[in-house]
Formats: sequence, structure tokens, C-alpha cells
Amino acid sequence: MWQRKNFSDCADELEQVSEIFREGHLEKDNLRPHEREEAMRDASVKGRDLLDILALTIRRELDDKTFDLPNPKPIVGFIKSGKSVLVSEQDQILKNYHRPNLGSNGFIALHLRTALNKIAHARRNQTGFYVEEKVHDVILCGKEWNRKEKKVILWIAVISIIDLCEAVRNLRNDIDRPNAFGSSIYDS
Repeated sequence: MWQRKNFSDCADELEQVSEIFREGHLEKDNLRPHEREEAMRDASVKGRDLLDILALTIRRELDDKTFDLPNPKPIVGFIKSGKSVLVSEQDQILKNYHRPNLGSNGFIALHLRTALNKIAHARRNQTGFYVEEKVHDVILCGKEWNRKEKKVILWIAVISIIDLCEAVRNLRNDIDRPNAFGSSIYDS
């Protein structure tokens, strides 16, 4: 059974899964509709698992001070949080997504560490995606406790899978631990 040895292996696998999903969604593969649906569902599950592995593993390595993120910190998407985010806006962006411009409608740059936190804490029933041939965005919505204001605030994160993979590939990659990244249960 193949095992991922480093961050780059995870990023490569996630990029392959993303390509399968994008090709299926854009009907650029040669599959029948039911085969396409199954391939996309499998890719979605694999992608979610890989995102979870990356989120947990990289955050743990950062917390343990095994390495630091490079400067400038990698930007992998956009985020909006705080008082201005309403449940209706979360619902709206999931239904009618268009890629926000940095700074538009209160969205700011989403750095890798924050993106990993959002992946780990997203509400599973409030996620979506947007794909084009060279674009694969994951839309995550959630809520968190704001200690300063002593109340729950909502957030919307848009993560570019392609930018995330590139950022992960650029991390310190000499950490070679056989079980740190989990076995690929999809390759026999």
C-alpha cells in the first residue's frame, strides 16, 4: 500500500483528485453520466479526506514548531468574518458563488494557516465548490466564538485548491514520517 511521505505527496494527490473532479463537473472526461457521478463523488470524498489530513498535520507541525511558514505567508483564498456576515450571506454565496475580488464586499486575503483552521472547523452542511478548467474553489462557512466581543461570529472562507496545493508543496518538505500523513486507502 502506497503511503504519503511528505507534504508534497499530499499536495500532488489532492491536485490529481481536483483534476478528476473538475473534468467530471465540466464533462471533459469520457465517462457515462452515472460513471461520472460516481467518479466525482469518490473524488469529493478523497479530497475531503486529504484536506483534513493536511489541516491536522500541518497545524500540528506548526504548533510543535517543527517549521515556520515562509514569508510572505502564502495566500490561498479569501475570507470574510465578523459582524457583517449573516446566515443569509452564507446561504447566498453557497447558492450563487462568484469568485470575490480581494477587498470586495469585505473579503480579505486568506493565509494558509487560517485556511487550515477553517478546513478543520467548517460546518459540513455549509460547504460548496466552484470549478472552471483551471479553477477549483471550495467554499466553507462556519461560526466561531469571538473572545473579544464575547459572541459568536460567522465566517465565509473561499479556498483555492490549486493555490493550496502550491503553498503546501512549498513548505519544508524534508519531514519524512511514514505514518504522519496516513495511508492512502484508495490505492491497493
